[in-house]
Amino acid sequence: MEENAAYREVLAEIVQRHGVGRIIVSSLVGHSLDALNTGVPTIQVLHDFYPAWPLLGRHPGPYLRDNDVVDLAAALETHDVLPMLADLDASGWRALGQRWRKTVAGQGVRLAAPSQSVASLIKQIDPAWAGQHIEVIPHGLPELRGDGFIAPRAREDGKLRLLVPGRIHDGKGRQLLLDALPELTRYAHLYLVGADKYGEAFFGRSGVDVILQFDRDELRELLGSIGPHVAGLLSIVPETFSYTLTEMLQLGIPVIATRVGSLEERVRDGETGWLIEPTAEALVSQVRKLHGQQQAIDRVRQSLHQGELPGVGDMVARYRELCAALAGQPRGAWRPANLQMAQTAGEAGGRMQEAAAARALRREKNDLQDEVEKRTRWAEERERARYEEEQRRIRWVGELEAQLDETRRTYESELERQRGEHDEIVNTLQSMLANLQSDYDNVLASTSWKITKPLRFARRLLTNLSQAQAWNPLRWPLLISQASRTIRTRGLKGALIRAQLDRSKRYPDTTTTGGLPEIGDIEAPKRLPSSDDPVVSIVIPVFNQWVYTTACLSSLAQTRCRTRFEVIVVDDASSDGSFENLQQIEGVTAIRNDENLGFIGSCNRGAEHARGDFIVMLNNDTQVLDGWLDALLDTFEQFPDTGLAGARLVYPDGRLQEAGGIVFNDGSGWNYGKFDDPDRPEYRYTREVDYCSGACIALRAPLFRELDGFDGHYAPAYYEDTDLAFRVRARGLKVRVNANATVVHHEGVTSGTDEATGTKRYQAVNREKFLERWKDELAKHPDPIVNPDDRPEIRRARDHRLKGRVLVIDAYTPEPDQDSGSVRLVYLLKCFRDLGYGVTFMPDNQAFAGQYTLDLQKAGIEVAYNPWLRSLQHFFSEQGPELDLVMVSRHYVASKYVSLVRRHCPKARFLFDTVDLHYLREERLAELEDSLPLRRTAAQTRRSELGVINTSDATLVVSPVEKSVLEQAAPNARVHVISNVHEVVGSLKPWAERKDLYFVGGYQHPPNIDAAQWFVGSIWPLIRERLPGVTFHLIGSKAPDSIRALDGNGVKFQGFVESMEPWLDNCRLAVAPVRYGAGIKGKVNMSMARGQPVVASPMAVEGMFAEPGRDVIVAETPEEFADAVVKIYQDEALWNLVSASGQENVNRYFSVETARRGLQELLSTL
Repeated sequence: MEENAAYREVLAEIVQRHGVGRIIVSSLVGHSLDALNTGVPTIQVLHDFYPAWPLLGRHPGPYLRDNDVVDLAAALETHDVLPMLADLDASGWRALGQRWRKTVAGQGVRLAAPSQSVASLIKQIDPAWAGQHIEVIPHGLPELRGDGFIAPRAREDGKLRLLVPGRIHDGKGRQLLLDALPELTRYAHLYLVGADKYGEAFFGRSGVDVILQFDRDELRELLGSIGPHVAGLLSIVPETFSYTLTEMLQLGIPVIATRVGSLEERVRDGETGWLIEPTAEALVSQVRKLHGQQQAIDRVRQSLHQGELPGVGDMVARYRELCAALAGQPRGAWRPANLQMAQTAGEAGGRMQEAAAARALRREKNDLQDEVEKRTRWAEERERARYEEEQRRIRWVGELEAQLDETRRTYESELERQRGEHDEIVNTLQSMLANLQSDYDNVLASTSWKITKPLRFARRLLTNLSQAQAWNPLRWPLLISQASRTIRTRGLKGALIRAQLDRSKRYPDTTTTGGLPEIGDIEAPKRLPSSDDPVVSIVIPVFNQWVYTTACLSSLAQTRCRTRFEVIVVDDASSDGSFENLQQIEGVTAIRNDENLGFIGSCNRGAEHARGDFIVMLNNDTQVLDGWLDALLDTFEQFPDTGLAGARLVYPDGRLQEAGGIVFNDGSGWNYGKFDDPDRPEYRYTREVDYCSGACIALRAPLFRELDGFDGHYAPAYYEDTDLAFRVRARGLKVRVNANATVVHHEGVTSGTDEATGTKRYQAVNREKFLERWKDELAKHPDPIVNPDDRPEIRRARDHRLKGRVLVIDAYTPEPDQDSGSVRLVYLLKCFRDLGYGVTFMPDNQAFAGQYTLDLQKAGIEVAYNPWLRSLQHFFSEQGPELDLVMVSRHYVASKYVSLVRRHCPKARFLFDTVDLHYLREERLAELEDSLPLRRTAAQTRRSELGVINTSDATLVVSPVEKSVLEQAAPNARVHVISNVHEVVGSLKPWAERKDLYFVGGYQHPPNIDAAQWFVGSIWPLIRERLPGVTFHLIGSKAPDSIRALDGNGVKFQGFVESMEPWLDNCRLAVAPVRYGAGIKGKVNMSMARGQPVVASPMAVEGMFAEPGRDVIVAETPEEFADAVVKIYQDEALWNLVSASGQENVNRYFSVETARRGLQELLSTL
């Protein structure tokens, strides 16, 4: 305001009462011009441009006019002034500004400004100030508590640490920063410190940490823990000085500042910081540049260490000088003009005294008062929100407690009833037990029990004989030999007791060699299985050691095997009668060398006589175990690019001898897993290796011949098997060990173990030959292992051919015959494998899942399970540093692993697989049921799921619909679509040869229960009226009684089925009446891939890129659904169209190759 009598009188009283000799006016906001007109020498400090520019917090730049006053009229039309200043229009403000200027000139008021930019801008706002001298006195700021400059801390992800200090309201660049964020966080992680309530706009944003408030005395310590590389001062309105800049300079933190106000004046671009235009693009550009040239940051930081800042003492000295310059001016003796004015002044003085304490407090706070008020308002808003949330929770808890009380009463009543029944049953059972005990005692004492004792003994003995395969005449010599030895050592009674002990096998199976006969106790078999059309030719080279050859051939005769094979034994001029003995065995092709050709020559000669599609080289000092050959050949079926497959070798005492071999860059080798427990999961899966021991290897016969077999360059033996593996790999094929092909190897029987004598001495000689031939390839191999107990180093050497290692975690081991989610997960595991990664799967329940686990291991997936998992902490601390990617399925599983991964897996990216968007499914169910508790559950799931999504490096969803949902719910999340995966088989039967329809689903999944009940209750009666001879089949596992009860009236409940093929190939239609859920419905994909048309709800085909009426038939109401089923069931032409189009859709969007490309693209972005 211009003048105010009361204000003037109060000020006069203060001047008179306290003998004021100088007045310093910090700002005229809230004061009248009387403050400059007291007659006392006065200084005004220009902290703002009021009243020439009343729009505090707005930049006058857009309204400046050359050589003319600022365009206030235009500014006031666009922006509002503070409410207490809203009583003037543009002309009024201009008049007040002129009056201010004249008062300053007329009263000799000296002007000071904290920066030259302030002095310049006031003269641009009103050119009439051009002749006025303004003294520039920079603000001094007390030093922050503590010593030393803040050192930057490097981040593991290589990003800069960008500090944004202070309240980040609009004038301080809040919107600028929000606009920059999506791109900015590629190069820097942001730390907003002291953001106040304005920081809430950044909550939950990826790459941003927010600290709302801090204690200034702790600022140095706080920023030291953050270790910022640079600070951002992003004001878009001119600051008159910027205390924050001074604090950053005190701490030695370079700044990126906008070119506005004093920041442009105080920051020397490229020397003490960097200046940018106040735009998001300029900020991102500068941070990107510094991210790539961090040495520029170091140079600026060094220059800050050498500079000096004005302190409080400097500022006080300058103001003293300015005050001294006023000493020549007369000190006014301002007195009231009359008695009435004196009384008024006295009254005003009284009021002044009453408020003196409050005003003194406000003077002490000065700069902090505005911040305190804003924080107070923020706290009140937060408290109000907290109170409202608390009340909501209280009401919710009340409702839950009421439900709990009701449930508890029901439970207690039911428990009491069951307890009574239980007591009655116990009494009855105890009575029965007493009677049975009496009967048991009588039976034991009876004559008949004693007479029948031999029969019971005989039953147990026969059971054990059956398990020992005594029905096989080929095993009789072994069994007789074992029986004789037991009688000799235990006596007849001991042998009989041992023979009838319970030997039933218990799950899980472990690798055991305890049932093998001892070498020397075995008679040669009379005959071996043989085939005129063998699939496999087993070549066994022998040189003496007949007792081992006997054991080997006996094991071939006795073990279970589905594969047709022939046995070719090459006697390398033995002197112990081996060849003569071989001629006595039916089914063996015996070949004798006239002279000793060595291991290599004998193997190659035997291969010349092979008739099978595959050649298996088998040492004579081996004993094969059940299923060994079937598993070995399965390697070629599971992995068509396999050129050579080897067996897992164990010692006779059960210890592991080798699960594939590692070759180091010096040509030396390593038997992976030697002397360890062969049942450890890391040795139980099919895996690519450098080589497999020639004791048992398999190749396709044409390939073996193309390679000319083992290379005679290494005669007589050693390194021929390693060289063969390298030559196979040079053909573009792979070498793998199959853990399910287990063979006992009596190591060193033929060649010994002394490397200085006999054939064994060629091991060192041939190593040099091997090294010379393959030196270029070996240069890519790892260095030799120094410490044999260093498991991490051994694993790194084992995996040297891999791009990296991926850990995948789900709630349980996938069960592909139970649910489509498992089918998708198995394909994803294989896709990671095919992309060159080692894949480890860990079920969250840590259980061995029988055949499901074995199937993953056969597919080349390592599976971690108990009892080999000591703890999650141990697993991640030991193997976490080796992981490159961790993918966890389902939010309730992922939430428990995020911190473990971040803490123990420094280089791993965290990939969250939603499987389907759980909260979306629950929200749709809540909407369908119109249920408040379900909505609350969905909200809880949403918070949990979005929390995992926002902390993940990337998120997988199965449909573009879910991706679009997350673009709204989590805009900063990196979301990728990897949908269901299916192989297109095609339609195996035409329309005319099919009948009936079915629905399939895992009934542990609530949407499937709802779908089955809705279809049977509301749709099936309409269909059955028009198709009375048709049966509707309900298929699926884990069905509750409510689903089983739907059987009847043309509905056939099938439950779990081993294979879906009979229904896919024989039923005319599949239906998918799913009313809520999320994700892609695998049941729909499965039928489409098989050429079986589907009638589905809109929800069931969501996100499938399917064209209704062409790829799939879509219906919503019961009537529409029934009409659609009847029409396509009876219309062969329509059926054929939908069948063919559905296959094309699956091939285009849901094939294995589509999933592989999607994963490859995802991995390239992480």
